[in-house]
Amino acid sequence: MKYLTFNILIFVSSLAMAQSIKTDFKVLSVDDFQPIADAKLCFADTVTADTVCYYSNEEGVLSAELRKGIYNVSITASNFEYYEDKIVIDGNQKTFYLWGNKIVNLDEAVVTALRKNLSRSFGITTLTVTDSPIFQNTQFHDIIGIIPGVMINNGKVSILGKARILYLVNGRETSINISQLQTNQIDKIEVMSNPSAKYQANYDAVINIILLKNENKGYSASIYTSALITDKYSHYNSVELGANFGKLTFEGSFSYFFDNGKVKDNGWQMFENSFESFQQYHNRTGQELETSATLTYEMNKYNQIGASINFSNQPKNSSTTRTESSFYDSDSRLDSLIISFNNQNVKKNALITSIFHVLKNKKNTLSSYFSFIDVKNLLDNKIDSYNGQFNSLNQNVLSDEKNKTYIINSDYEYKFNDNHKVEIGGRFTHFEGKYSLLNTNFQNIISDVQFSFKEDITALYAIYFFEKSNFNFSLGARYEYFFRNVAFNKISGKHVREGDFFPSLSIGYKTDNKLHFIDLTYPPCIQQDYSI
Repeated sequence: MKYLTFNILIFVSSLAMAQSIKTDFKVLSVDDFQPIADAKLCFADTVTADTVCYYSNEEGVLSAELRKGIYNVSITASNFEYYEDKIVIDGNQKTFYLWGNKIVNLDEAVVTALRKNLSRSFGITTLTVTDSPIFQNTQFHDIIGIIPGVMINNGKVSILGKARILYLVNGRETSINISQLQTNQIDKIEVMSNPSAKYQANYDAVINIILLKNENKGYSASIYTSALITDKYSHYNSVELGANFGKLTFEGSFSYFFDNGKVKDNGWQMFENSFESFQQYHNRTGQELETSATLTYEMNKYNQIGASINFSNQPKNSSTTRTESSFYDSDSRLDSLIISFNNQNVKKNALITSIFHVLKNKKNTLSSYFSFIDVKNLLDNKIDSYNGQFNSLNQNVLSDEKNKTYIINSDYEYKFNDNHKVEIGGRFTHFEGKYSLLNTNFQNIISDVQFSFKEDITALYAIYFFEKSNFNFSLGARYEYFFRNVAFNKISGKHVREGDFFPSLSIGYKTDNKLHFIDLTYPPCIQQDYSI
């Protein structure tokens, strides 16, 4: 009887030992006794070798259902040393303390890195501007000259000597003054000295400016100001605002540029028996206002739609040049004195609006937009010359130019793989331009000119791209059909209907270190006939 009772006690005791009990554990830091979140605790049963793992919560606490007994416990946590021990599970709460990773104090170290800001592929040179310290507090004209082949002369950009440049912002045409564009607004600049069949054939080169997008949610604002004081004084101010609500993004800017100053220039030139000594005084005052806004909405991770508006105005842009010329004969005797005045006033404003849609996934990219561009230029130029006390020349030229452009453009790209892709697209452009020139006190058979110009261009293109190892290759073709109507002094001068086919070819080679490249290109560029 006693033996039976003893066996029953052993069975009940074993059953109780086999049942799981809930046990709470806490993980703290030795340094500050703060809880450690996401610590991984693994318990290995020393009898059965079964192992279970748990993670601590933000309070460093976890609860585990474990059988009473002896366990090997191991703990791993980010930025803390590995912990391992043998414990007894008996239902009582247990606390573990972890040491932080040891920190070794080193002497100051300087790390030098070379960032590749310039790259070349398929006839396109790309300058990456984002986050580069050498481009901080600069403007577009300050950095565009870094790109090989780009020259700036008197504020005008040329590419390998070519001045007929198509300017794009985010792949869309623009007529705004991009010279004051701040580099903190620019992500990268793409330059095509010999553009492919994708672009209009009446341009020799293309500059595409990709603006920087605000990827961080919330609001952003920045203020930029600069002043240059030499013989002239110029001041530039801009305010940029941004808001990112996730799917909806707004970016806006307002800038003001003021230029004022006087410059004195002395010179002389020799003649056969005399020479001229002259002094010129230049006085210029210019102002420019510009505002822009872009609204973008992400329909889903593949589709994006948006609208943008940009308005620029030059309310005052005037210059006056006063020239004093003195003529001397061989005996250094004063012969005559001529004083000339040249007063020039320019007013300009431009309005650009666009609606765009972008679809992009791993293999397909579709970009479409509609743009309207309205530009007005007014030039008033007066010239007066005096020989002694007599007025020898009094001329006034008044030039008025107005033009409107409507653009519908769509580009589609399909990637077969990382080295093969094809791009096709279509475009329709309607242009209306009016130009008038009025000459006062100037006798000429065409002293008064009225000129109007209308043109419709429909274009289709296709380009195949292939890249292998250090070589890249592209072959394309573009077809343009245009209708042009020109009127001179209200008399119809010329009607043209014509279709042209333009092929393009690019073969490039880059060295292994990607520091040197060779390109052979055949651009589909033309000089359209605007004669009447």
